[in-house]
Amino acid sequence: MRRGLDWRVAGLVLISQGHLPSREKTFRQLLQFLFELDGAMGEDALDFSEEQVARATGDVLFEQIARVIERNIGLAKIVDPVSGEEVSAETAGQSAMARTLAAMLGEALPHDAAVEVAAAAGLIEADLSEELCEHRVKYVERLFEDVLSLEELSVAAQKLDPSCLQAAVLEVRSAIADFPAQEVSILPRPWRDVLVVVLALAFTMIEDLGGSSWFEGVSPGLIDADARASAAVAEGFSNTLKT
Repeated sequence: MRRGLDWRVAGLVLISQGHLPSREKTFRQLLQFLFELDGAMGEDALDFSEEQVARATGDVLFEQIARVIERNIGLAKIVDPVSGEEVSAETAGQSAMARTLAAMLGEALPHDAAVEVAAAAGLIEADLSEELCEHRVKYVERLFEDVLSLEELSVAAQKLDPSCLQAAVLEVRSAIADFPAQEVSILPRPWRDVLVVVLALAFTMIEDLGGSSWFEGVSPGLIDADARASAAVAEGFSNTLKT
């Protein structure tokens, strides 16, 4: 701990590394801190989110993240349904970041925005089948509706068995070890640790919602479509599909 830092940040870092506080009350307090709102948002979540993205423009870390998002969107080659032209990766990237934050704050995620968010996350690419892209966009829509809103995360965090989160944290850390180092290292250490906790909590929430049956309910055929795509990739170019 360095002077001036919130002790709760240190607690979240420890949880993200697979350690649990000795008291469950402290565990709940730390997770509540992670998802609490400070009241500065105002009434319109989208306006607030767009303002935050605009304010962050020019920040070194923000620009690094934006480049990754814009690259992913460029690979997806999203076409504007009105103009018929490919959307600007820069414009869609800023929109995706604002929409992601707004969705976490409770704003509904329209279908066109979900396409941008899915592309920004690297879930869709131009060479994927239209069927699989649509499945994954629907997955993103339901993910924010059922799991990734701050309200849902906060409620789940107060009910969750600490040992379940601990097990999920260890699984997430193992999975992240397989990600490209240059992408993982973009985020500062505390941010990466907090992201581990959020992902672990989200995974436990999906399991509580039914796991594979939840995925099937999100978009019937999603699992089969992913399996077919993975099998096709394995035959010739197994390293080109991001999952």
